[in-house]
Amino acid sequence: MKKICEIYDVSQEYQMKENSILVCVSSLEQDKLFSILPELKMKFNTSFNSDEWQQFLEINKVYNRNESKHHMREIRQSKRLETDSLTKYETDTVSKILNNSELKTKIKMALSTLSPLPKKRFLMHYSEHYTYREIAEKEGRNVKTIYESVQAARKKFLKNFE
Repeated sequence: MKKICEIYDVSQEYQMKENSILVCVSSLEQDKLFSILPELKMKFNTSFNSDEWQQFLEINKVYNRNESKHHMREIRQSKRLETDSLTKYETDTVSKILNNSELKTKIKMALSTLSPLPKKRFLMHYSEHYTYREIAEKEGRNVKTIYESVQAARKKFLKNFE
């Protein structure tokens, strides 16, 4: 039995719900494919041939590699900022750090640069130890939105803490 077409779910690539973007790949021409399997025409208004599908996969791979590279750069940068700021107070005891008025002033100044909502989320996560999910449920927002907001606030806080 010869394979007429293959169907792929690419919705994960676009962070959409499952089976929302289906791609039909076939070596047959589109008109011929739809005449053999008319039910496909209702679900797919286009199909890829094998070469187009391989080209899509290559482009997608390059895009994902690029996104991953930028994501890792961001992580490394924020870790470097964090360690640079922490090494200044490494030799002090905890009680000295807590009573250090210079440090308190720096923290207040760095916090004052944050916008009200990101500042609230940042403090809830880092000082009150709420999880991203708990904050999202409290605000009725998406967890990813909260995560990105807290990370942006953290980055800005560390930048201004210097």
